[in-house]
Amino acid sequence: MQPPEWMAAGEASAMKTSPANPAAPNPTPPGGDVAGVDSAAPAGSVAPDPVKGVGYRPLYADYFGCTEAPFAIAPDPHYLYMSRQHQEALAHLLYGIQGDGGFVLLTGEVGTGKTTVCRCFLEQLPDGCDVALILNPKLDARDMLLTIREELSLAHPLPAEASNKALIDGINRHLLASYAAGRTTVLIIDEAQNLSLEVLEQVRLLTNLETNKRKLLQVIMIGQPELRQVLARPELNQLAQRITARSHLGPLDQAETARYIRHRLMIAGYRGPGFPPWSLRRIHRLSGGIPRLINVICDRTLLGTYVEGHWLVSRKILAQAAREVFGGPAPRRHGRPLPRWLTRWHPSVPALLPLAIMMAVGLVAFSAGNWERLRGMVRSRQGGLHGDVSAPSAADGPIAPQTRAHAPSPVQPPAAGFRTEPQTPAPARFDWTNVAPEAIATAETVGYVALFQRWGVPVTGTIMDPCLKAQAEGLQCLQGRASWADLVACDRPALLEVQAGDGPSFPLALLEVGADEALVMLGGQPFRTSVADLQEHWSGGYLLFWKPPPGYQRELRKGDHGSMVAWLIARLELARASSLGATDPFLFDDRVEAAVLAFQQSLGLVADGIVGPRTLIRLNTATEQRVPLLNQELKGQSHVIHSQGAEAG
Repeated sequence: MQPPEWMAAGEASAMKTSPANPAAPNPTPPGGDVAGVDSAAPAGSVAPDPVKGVGYRPLYADYFGCTEAPFAIAPDPHYLYMSRQHQEALAHLLYGIQGDGGFVLLTGEVGTGKTTVCRCFLEQLPDGCDVALILNPKLDARDMLLTIREELSLAHPLPAEASNKALIDGINRHLLASYAAGRTTVLIIDEAQNLSLEVLEQVRLLTNLETNKRKLLQVIMIGQPELRQVLARPELNQLAQRITARSHLGPLDQAETARYIRHRLMIAGYRGPGFPPWSLRRIHRLSGGIPRLINVICDRTLLGTYVEGHWLVSRKILAQAAREVFGGPAPRRHGRPLPRWLTRWHPSVPALLPLAIMMAVGLVAFSAGNWERLRGMVRSRQGGLHGDVSAPSAADGPIAPQTRAHAPSPVQPPAAGFRTEPQTPAPARFDWTNVAPEAIATAETVGYVALFQRWGVPVTGTIMDPCLKAQAEGLQCLQGRASWADLVACDRPALLEVQAGDGPSFPLALLEVGADEALVMLGGQPFRTSVADLQEHWSGGYLLFWKPPPGYQRELRKGDHGSMVAWLIARLELARASSLGATDPFLFDDRVEAAVLAFQQSLGLVADGIVGPRTLIRLNTATEQRVPLLNQELKGQSHVIHSQGAEAG
């Protein structure tokens, strides 16, 4: 039986991820591959490649086993770290070329990766897509039209004195011919905040070129945050109304900064011990989470580590790198706490001395009775917060007798079963003999919405491509055919291909499952059904979302090296409740393979030592606390694999 149309669409979109690019193996750098050891190593330098140009490989490349510069500031899409916001931005750009016209807006702070996302987008353009890329938007309206003609390689010769109308007519003829040939034309304007109002209006008028079915030109504008302010002006209201998708790139948070650095090191083939955890936090504070600043700081830090002949980043080297990058003391970021030694005597303390003296005088002015009254009030307030009411002071005057407040009764845990809101009636029984046609018609859309809600993903508007949206939210689709035992073992809410009677098959959202009953959703309504009835009507087809590790691109196996392996080792140690004793925390060696085999065998998986989606899903269940579970009977239980391979918990 062929997968239904709704599953085939999900599978197609799930394959839109970029291919893996494993780094070539490199010899172990001098000094040994031992994390946490700052040992000396012989100095030396690697000359730049004379063919590929100066700066193609940094001096420390061979020293740390890098095939190329891991922290170059060039917008190389190969090094793009797909944070949640970068995934969303790329998804919006891809949606823009699939829509029916209008504008797509991508903004972001300086250095957050807008151009890199654009380059990645250009690499993923489908066949039959023509692109006019404008990199220098400081043009007048006429020069903009001429540049668009050049980018589209228009062959229509025009005299030098040709009017703007003649230029637009030529572009229109080209767009009509491309549309007739089944091609899509996209205009991308980088640094669009530099566009004048005249040029913005001219670009808007170009989007008026259309047929009865769709617009002939898709426009993507990329710029800094001030572009949003420009488009909010009243005279550009017509253009603002045509923006169909907006996305904004901000700084990375601390966890994303650490993953970003490890991602770039892995892609470059770095074989050192990595940056110590304290240095990752420090780099985030110095850079404010701006990827470009992260790159510059890390590059200078690795260079300094190499020059000093060390193997591990030190605090002194990182501080020196920051001084070189910022040309002096590093700028203070908002929200950054002061070091302890600064809290003893900070330059701002002298300015606060007069205020401190005034406060001291005011406190001395309190009479003994007032002081006691104030202390009694404070104690009373503390008692109200902590349940320990102090005796009132006599200075407080007569008060009514008080009785000790009884501690509130503990809240009784909800009864075992499915999660329902208080005072909400229990879901009705699902009637397999009488399924409403209108519910079947909306089953796919409602089912995807239900899955996203279980993952805490907000859904607004129409879901054009569920798996692409899942990817933008840091999730991936997994679909295929399985037995009921395998499906329940995955322990994730899923869409099931079911059939009621002689009617067509449709997707039914399976949200929770118990020993005998399951909670499903159809037409926006939850229903209860027996597991036996569900298995009887289920064809075996399923689709579910799962949470891959950061930077995941392909399955892991013995011999792999990088931050993904470090993540795997950490999760295996958490599941085992014991250390693997790995000599290289970035290498998938025999010890890691043995731990993977023990984990797979304990859960009844195919024990091949290869870490694919199913193994990662089970590993997430064993160690991740923030994933929606399907089996309510196992919720809250721990799953620990001992070093001998036995299960517990």
